[in-house]
Amino acid sequence: MRKVLLTIAASILVAGSASAADIAARPYTKAPALSEPEWVLSAEGMAMWRGNFSRSGLVLNNDLPGIIDSSVTEPGNVAGGMRAYLEKNLGGGQSIELGGFFTTEASRSALIISPGQNLFAAYTNDFNPANPNFFNSADAYGARFGYSTQMMGVEANYKMPFYALGPNVKWFGGVRWIRLKDKFSSTFYDEIDDFQGIDNGIDNTSISVTNNLIGAQIGLQGMAPIGGGFSIGGRGSFGLYANMIDRKFSFFSENGTTPLPLNPTNVNTSTTRFAQVVELMPRIEYQVARNWTVFAAGQFMYLNGVGDVLSGFGNFGQVPGGSFNSNASATFYGASGGVKVSFNP
Repeated sequence: MRKVLLTIAASILVAGSASAADIAARPYTKAPALSEPEWVLSAEGMAMWRGNFSRSGLVLNNDLPGIIDSSVTEPGNVAGGMRAYLEKNLGGGQSIELGGFFTTEASRSALIISPGQNLFAAYTNDFNPANPNFFNSADAYGARFGYSTQMMGVEANYKMPFYALGPNVKWFGGVRWIRLKDKFSSTFYDEIDDFQGIDNGIDNTSISVTNNLIGAQIGLQGMAPIGGGFSIGGRGSFGLYANMIDRKFSFFSENGTTPLPLNPTNVNTSTTRFAQVVELMPRIEYQVARNWTVFAAGQFMYLNGVGDVLSGFGNFGQVPGGSFNSNASATFYGASGGVKVSFNP
């Protein structure tokens, strides 16, 4: 029995020595550090709404009587969208980041009918005595309005630890471009035959404003573990921008009843002004695997110093293209959900 045990022990030692030698002969590859992967990619789907629209009178309806303002055209429907970030770690908690987002177009239309032909557009002299006379847009049978809004942007940031606020907090700074485009249109039908397409007593107005904000931003980002694979935190930023605004205005009376030079009217203007953007994104994450995390987030963005697409609609008969307000504001809010993956190529 003793000889058998000694034989088994000797065999294990020989096998162990051979395995160790074999392992030592293999090339050594360092395992990636889980706490600081080389690349981090995140992508999320967004649902966004727009708030704080500027409002102005669109039409006087003597059937009510009363003034109907632009609240009837404010898009209340959700705009879908996507946001993505790609981050390259440089070591020591520092990294560079590229990101971007877009939203689909949110829109709304409104149709107002007056069987007694008692509609008066905001740009007529019945609405405002200082305005000229627009035959089709006064004592009108119907009016149709449309409004749409859409936004997108890209950014590049440098990030580094902000140890004063904790080990998981980083500050970032970089450059960013944001585009906000709004469109508004109106169509007035003089009589029911015009509304039905039999005649052409129709006045059309179209206004579009494109805001291109280019500037710099700073911000903070961080997540704090709370146990069970969950973390809470978020991201916030503030930016200063030069807003290069392009505005296009057009008016056309299909039967030519509006006197020249108002028919047709095409006025394109450009201006640049100072703008500011604040963005907040509270977030909760859950780590489902070593390099995979799912998350849900809130979305809030406030832009100040942007063009108001509705400005000038009521007085373009007095001022070519109407008076333009380039110092309005816009608020977007919503929610998102997505996935974050870290990897080492």
